[in-house]
Amino acid sequence: IVWFTGDDWSTTLTSTDQSNLASYLNGGGKLFISGQDIGYDIRTASFYTNYLHATYVRDDTNTYTLSGAGLLSGVTIYTSGGDGAGNQNYPSEIGLGSGATGIADYSGSYGWGGLSYSGTHKVVYFSFGFEAINSATTRNTVMQLVIDWLGY
Repeated sequence: IVWFTGDDWSTTLTSTDQSNLASYLNGGGKLFISGQDIGYDIRTASFYTNYLHATYVRDDTNTYTLSGAGLLSGVTIYTSGGDGAGNQNYPSEIGLGSGATGIADYSGSYGWGGLSYSGTHKVVYFSFGFEAINSATTRNTVMQLVIDWLGY
């Protein structure tokens, strides 16, 4: 499943969404999810820690450059300008939950903006909007790396 929440900040994943995704992931599902306010919205939900394997650190890093690590090693991501969506008002900083690996590090004084997890299920989670990546070439590269890692 590929799931984007755009610039939503209050209904990124409803309780029904979380329940349906948990059932899917419990069966060995694979999920790529991105959104600048997922953590802001559901940071206290068990789904956030148990399935996205993230901890919420802060809202609005005001930073739009990320350096790839792990599966995104060697990729630099810009989420402002170019031909991206231009909708990143509050990209969030996240921490790595149990078993998670950092894959996108904010440049400057903030930590992670993306992680991956592989266990019973597989997840790639961006705390910024994938759609905001400012070049089609980079979006294509990132999507291909994510899809390859997920095993499709």
